[in-house]
Amino acid sequence: MFIEALPFLREIASTIRDVLGDNNPALIPTVMAAYAMTSILIGVTFLALGALGCVSLFSLGLSLTLPSDTEPLTLSSTPAVLFAASHIPLFLSSSLPALFLSFSLRSNFFRTITRGATQHALYVPTFILAIAIIFWSTEAIKGNVTAGGITKLAEQGWLFTIESQSGNNELQGYKWNYWHLFDFTKIEWWAMRGSAVDMVLLVAIGVLNLPIFVSALALSLGNSFFSMDRELLGHAASNLFAGAVGTVPNMIVFSNSLFFIRAGGSRKEAISVAILTLVIFFISSYLLPYIPTLLAGAFVLFISLELMIESLWDSTKTLQLGEWTIVMGTVVACTFLGFAPGVGVGFGVTLVMHFWWTSIDSRARSIVTGDQSASQNSDSRVHLLRLVHDNGSHDTDVEKNAEVQYKFRDVKLLPKIRVIKLAGYIFFATIPSLEKEVNMPCSGFILLDLTRVHRIETSATIFIKNKVQELAAKPQAVKVVMCGLVRDSGAHLDLKRGHINCTWDGDTNRLSDAEEEIMICFEGMREAIQWCEDNMNRRHGNVRAAQTTDQTIRSKIPFSENRSEC
Repeated sequence: MFIEALPFLREIASTIRDVLGDNNPALIPTVMAAYAMTSILIGVTFLALGALGCVSLFSLGLSLTLPSDTEPLTLSSTPAVLFAASHIPLFLSSSLPALFLSFSLRSNFFRTITRGATQHALYVPTFILAIAIIFWSTEAIKGNVTAGGITKLAEQGWLFTIESQSGNNELQGYKWNYWHLFDFTKIEWWAMRGSAVDMVLLVAIGVLNLPIFVSALALSLGNSFFSMDRELLGHAASNLFAGAVGTVPNMIVFSNSLFFIRAGGSRKEAISVAILTLVIFFISSYLLPYIPTLLAGAFVLFISLELMIESLWDSTKTLQLGEWTIVMGTVVACTFLGFAPGVGVGFGVTLVMHFWWTSIDSRARSIVTGDQSASQNSDSRVHLLRLVHDNGSHDTDVEKNAEVQYKFRDVKLLPKIRVIKLAGYIFFATIPSLEKEVNMPCSGFILLDLTRVHRIETSATIFIKNKVQELAAKPQAVKVVMCGLVRDSGAHLDLKRGHINCTWDGDTNRLSDAEEEIMICFEGMREAIQWCEDNMNRRHGNVRAAQTTDQTIRSKIPFSENRSEC
């Protein structure tokens, strides 16, 4: 289960509790039925759709250290609850470790004095476990490890509490068996109406998270070969199964998946993790009373801080001002208006901004030179060659035809260049058409013409970078070159934010291994195509032969005296 679901599940349960009351026997069966219904809805929706998500974790982290009878946190009640004299020790014990952990991960000072230990994969889990060790060591010194001391700590909010079942023989032995909580004769279906909004939001957030997290995971791992259809069907099956067995929704967890795969995890290790998780599930009721609330609070606060820093601070390095404003506006709206209205504001602003940005058609279109254009008529070939050789002179028809005969003398050795033209604002909706053109058969060079492009969205920039690496890794490597790009223009700055390193006018004259990380850019298309042709000739070792043939042709044709060499 992904952690973003916890605030929604909590809100669903709270809403139903407010309707039915704390001591109503229908409360737990109704809540369990609502959870199962949400899983089924997500599973059904996954069969059709996909697309966003993440919010509300900060308030959840703060409230984990509150006693169970405390009212839910709101903007008006937060100062009085968190800064009450009785709660300040709990608040500081959970928030300060989270702040320190987040700071230590980003501090060069701590990285230096620990010799890189703060960057180790086990640093965060070790730090979190150390909180529990320090807590129990302190309580042991104070003499609070007795039954009476543990009960007192739970009453004060330092430990989690479990509802006492000592007085109900019917429930004995069911600590791990949640199925006994389902009693369809007691379910009050009408009570779910109040939680319908949260259920729908949970479905929407769950469905929207999948394409984003799967794509981000593939990008982080450098793997573009994944099928979103398979991911949708797989998550649909898992959520339908979860609903059928009466449990909560489940979803890909980006951080867990990333760390697991980077650590070399495969199917065998995944099975081991599943078995260990099952064991913890059976014994969790025995462990939970001894887990400090400040451990859980610090962990969730740490995650929420990391997400907040990533979305509001780290994003300033990669997002355009308009994109970052949408993110900031959505966060502010969720904070002051509530999650549902805030998400609505975010979607509304996003639609308006993209309607404005995309008023110009930005779909990719391509033309091809080389052997794929050999079947075209000679006029179109001369037109394409003019892009290369037009230098202000007025060539005769004979001269143009001679150039065509030279250029198409041996199609096996000719440059194969696919020119993809883009226009307007390049954003996520441009990616499908761009990917379609890029994936068409091509051996040699792909030339992205950005002459009419004014800005490039971050997602499109990341896609271009990822696609360039994918094409370069093919057995028959395809080099991507850009033209129509002006230094320090908006489009150039967008590429820099996406960590695409540009070099102009073929500063690197030869294609080498080091150059695969560099994007060759030109301000004009003529120079770009000429550079591609020259490098293709170098690849085939035909530089001298091409020069000899060129001189032979030119010696037989009267050229203008003021013509400059190409």
